[in-house]
Amino acid sequence: MRKTSSADRVAIFGGKFDPPHLGHQLTLFLCLEKFGMDEVWVIPSAAHAFGYTMSPFALRLMMCRLLAAPWKRSGRVRVLADEEQMTEHPVYTIDLVRHLIATHGPREYHLIIGEDNWKARADWKEFDELSKLARPLVIGRGDGSDFRIALPDISSTAIRTAIAQGTPWEHLVPAGIPEFVKDKGLYRPQN
Repeated sequence: MRKTSSADRVAIFGGKFDPPHLGHQLTLFLCLEKFGMDEVWVIPSAAHAFGYTMSPFALRLMMCRLLAAPWKRSGRVRVLADEEQMTEHPVYTIDLVRHLIATHGPREYHLIIGEDNWKARADWKEFDELSKLARPLVIGRGDGSDFRIALPDISSTAIRTAIAQGTPWEHLVPAGIPEFVKDKGLYRPQN
């Protein structure tokens, strides 16, 4: 086991990030500035536990690096490809957290969970054990949120739909993502 940084309080931020959006970027800011995390580790899913279809991992990893660009100098937001390197797929969150502890060393881990996933936590593998290893940080979305911290109601699904329909979407994603999506031809309807 090796400790790969001096951070003691780490927030784990996993997800599809297909594509990353401003809600994801605001979550990074909240974790660092409001919740006092030393670092946030952004970890795109290699294969989703609930079987969702996703864009290729390598492209989502590159978009996550664009998402984290404002913190590049400070190094407080790291993008990790750990899920892709794990042998079992899909990777359940409990298994990812155990892997992170074994690989990166013990710390005060926190797990960023969206309000929608928080409400579905009974469906997660070993959620009670998971919450002991990485304390949940629940982030709401939209005006109807039950949580004190609520982000704008932006979703990757809505962005993919807007791209496919040719409606404006660029204002919903971090800098660099629009050019990347257009260059790679992502989310366009297949003929």
